[in-house]
Amino acid sequence: MGNLSDVQIGQELKINPVNNDIYTKTYHSQILNIGKRELRISIPYVNGRLIPLGAGTQIKVIINSETFDSEVISRELGHEKSLIIATPHSIFRGNRVNNKTKVISITSGKGGVGKSTLSINLAIAMSKLGKKVCLIDADLGMANIDVLLKMTPKMNLTHIINNEAENIFDVIVEGPEGVLIVPGSSGWQNIANLKDRQFQRLIKAFNELEQYTDIILFDTGAGINNNIINFLLASDEVLLVTTPEPHAITDAYAMIKVIMEQKKDLGVKLIVNKTSTPKEGSNVGNKISFASNKFLGVSMEYLGCVQENQSFIKSSKNQTPILQNQPNSKTAKEIKDLASSLIGEKNKPSSGMVGFIKKLTGLFKK
Repeated sequence: MGNLSDVQIGQELKINPVNNDIYTKTYHSQILNIGKRELRISIPYVNGRLIPLGAGTQIKVIINSETFDSEVISRELGHEKSLIIATPHSIFRGNRVNNKTKVISITSGKGGVGKSTLSINLAIAMSKLGKKVCLIDADLGMANIDVLLKMTPKMNLTHIINNEAENIFDVIVEGPEGVLIVPGSSGWQNIANLKDRQFQRLIKAFNELEQYTDIILFDTGAGINNNIINFLLASDEVLLVTTPEPHAITDAYAMIKVIMEQKKDLGVKLIVNKTSTPKEGSNVGNKISFASNKFLGVSMEYLGCVQENQSFIKSSKNQTPILQNQPNSKTAKEIKDLASSLIGEKNKPSSGMVGFIKKLTGLFKK
């Protein structure tokens, strides 16, 4: 097919993913918009299930009985779910396929610091910045991401492990701004006792997920125990959330100490939540950084703070992320700045989701 002169908005087309072990069928879609180098098409559904082809997926497109090679440039999972695909002779060859997903665990030394609410808003902010984000609820005792987002998921990770779900997308729930949510379960707690076939199902599931995500955020439990520490040690980066409250500062330092005793080169970044002013946040950050440098011999990076105000409190009570409810508020801007810092930095190569699972399993079996 040389050009798209005969193609119209609303016209149906078929797409066939190339060399894709997950999606092997012919899928029906519809043209939503036509550009010089790209088409915006509807995301296909099969039996009511979303087929979320990720950026970089190579496809064959059939329009008017003619076929051309194309590629998924980007994906929108918000209000109007769509794919942007390249027009004939305009394949972008995006590098999503060649990059490994970055795995970031978000943790805290104690409960009540607003970690899960911050995790949700960071995921939304990263998605707004163009990243494909998955938020996984890994709090083994108090999983609550679904509650904070008013969700009622039917499946979780245990269904994958027990072969009760066909693939990871049967478990995933779509959250705000297209963020993919994996609901919490006790499956993580039992990872050390998985049989080989169950472990292989887990590897397969996250291999599938890695093809469609740039960043995976794990919202871990709070406090210091082996389960949580194992998650942190297996991650590419760790975000440690604390508040200006003295006990929270003490517990954050204790968490840093435990991590550094086992893996000094792990990138740990500090976020001070619920501050009254930015200065209070930087004072807490500097205090923890100074103690870490003096007594542990490690440099602790202070990423920033999030101020507590009535809009943030009200948003949390209403179970509505402030990035959606009040996107132009001061608090929302602070969270966007944190997300921008995390996305913009150049870090060591990521091990990817499968690498994370293998490291995590090894740690649990020690």
